[in-house]
Amino acid sequence: MNNSFNTDLLGKTVNIRTLATGVLPTQLRSVKIMSILDPATAQSLDDVITRHAAITPYLTGWKPARYTDQNYVKIQHNNGNVEYFGTAWLDFSTAEIVTDEFVDIRLGSTSPEDMQRLRTVLMKAGFTDIRSITRGASAPVQPA
Repeated sequence: MNNSFNTDLLGKTVNIRTLATGVLPTQLRSVKIMSILDPATAQSLDDVITRHAAITPYLTGWKPARYTDQNYVKIQHNNGNVEYFGTAWLDFSTAEIVTDEFVDIRLGSTSPEDMQRLRTVLMKAGFTDIRSITRGASAPVQPA
């Protein structure tokens, strides 16, 4: 498996799996790859030394011994928050470029409680841009 960072991802919004389940979410959804940073620059912006120590034991692949043994990716979430991820923490072979496409789903016979449960499930799956429109019931279409 080739897990090296691909510079074609710079500036793109992607879904990407992580390699440290248990301490990181299984997948990062709709995150923008802002830049690739050397360890010293990443440490000047965030405490990647502490994160490295906390995450490395949970990695399923290569485990860099020191925080300086890998570069770091600056990632921006769709809510504007920025995080720094070691390249060993991400599975670049799973990166999927995301476009701004919306899916409309219509559900009948739902209650407000159903809508809240659905929203909770979608959020746990990593979807954050959820919009709902509630309309009153309409008469069924009569066959011709």
